[in-house]
Amino acid sequence: MNRRRFSTALRACTLIGLGTLTQAAAATDLMKAWQDAEANDPGYAAARAQRAASAEALPQARAALLPRLQAALGVGSTWASVSDLPRQAYTTNGYGVSLVVPVFHWGNWQAYEIGKLENARGEIVFEKARQTLMIDVARAYFDVLQAQDQLAFARAHESALDEQLKIAQAAFDAGIQTIVDVDQARAALHLARAERSAALNETAIRGERLNKLVGHPVGPLAALSDDVSVTALAAADPDRWIALARQRNLDVVNSEIDSEMARRDTRRAQAADLPTVDLIATFNHSSQASSRYMYASALPNTTGIGVAGGAGNASVVGVQVTIPLFTGGYVQSRKRATLALERRAGDALLDAREKAVLDARQTYLSLRKGVDLIDALSSAVASTRTSVESAKTAYEVGDRTATDVLIAEDKQYRSRTAFSRARYDYVIHWLELAQVAGQLTDAELAEVNALLTAHPAHATVD
Repeated sequence: MNRRRFSTALRACTLIGLGTLTQAAAATDLMKAWQDAEANDPGYAAARAQRAASAEALPQARAALLPRLQAALGVGSTWASVSDLPRQAYTTNGYGVSLVVPVFHWGNWQAYEIGKLENARGEIVFEKARQTLMIDVARAYFDVLQAQDQLAFARAHESALDEQLKIAQAAFDAGIQTIVDVDQARAALHLARAERSAALNETAIRGERLNKLVGHPVGPLAALSDDVSVTALAAADPDRWIALARQRNLDVVNSEIDSEMARRDTRRAQAADLPTVDLIATFNHSSQASSRYMYASALPNTTGIGVAGGAGNASVVGVQVTIPLFTGGYVQSRKRATLALERRAGDALLDAREKAVLDARQTYLSLRKGVDLIDALSSAVASTRTSVESAKTAYEVGDRTATDVLIAEDKQYRSRTAFSRARYDYVIHWLELAQVAGQLTDAELAEVNALLTAHPAHATVD
């Protein structure tokens, strides 16, 4: 198959306004961009910290089921007087140790189960953030490549129209063509220059987006290989993807966890009506220093008389049963609230499943449409190339006008741009389908990365 390669002229400009590109420079591929984003993206770092915080819900809930041991120490001075009796002053001190062993706390057991679910939800939320970042990096990466292609095509289109203007001007000067041909060629060239300028600006903007995700300026990018069809990323039977989305879509899994947490929270609220049982053991030691009587008006000669001090220990071991009798209606209100939240969680789960199925169907259809679109546009690119060559040949012999050549050139430019965009869209839709089905991992990204060349990006068209 004959292939015409169009230089993007990006060797002399920056990929993203931050560094000069050379063919000798090592190209950044999709996996490298993803690894850098995984290490540097602040949003992803925040999700990682949130996962670590969620993981602490389980040990916190477990703590309520374990024995509690605490100690207390006290010291004080007391001055006591009663009417006209002598005033007495003494110092007391003491310490104690208490052990509480929960025997039956049904609410705490439900809180423990909620803690496990909270831990699991933290992992799901983190994985969702990871997959979202993966899609964002892939989209930003291919957006830059598409912008590069657009810029290359725009420059090639501008160059072709500039040549056509020179031909029209020469024909006019020779008296072969009218000034109309020159004016049309000049107008088309001015429009092409505007489109080239817009494409250059869009390349810089999209490059900055990729920079933000990976956390540093990105150099040349590995291009999507022209020798490999992107439709090699085939999708299996749609029913399989729909079934996976219904069961493994991360939003569905998260809603399932929320639903179970709501059910456990209802049980915890109901447990507030139940007795609690604790095994309690305490040991206390107290001592009183010797005291002395101060001056009293009724007993003028008692100042300095002392009273001997003493010390004592007390130990208690027992079972404490706490029975809730009346809480002002709080428990009943709490139960009604948790039941309502449980119903809400169930409805949210149903909605999440339906949305996942819809997203899977739509993404699969977009993927299938992409196959047909790529095939059609590939043929269009070949046809418009032939059309341009035929129009130019016919123009040279006077069978076609300059307008015919300009129209052919424009169609070729549009078809190349659409073909390039369709290929990148197909890759993104394939990754999005894997995400909707809960199957997006580094392996899928590596499969896409295998379609890239090891050379810096440059636009080529069949």
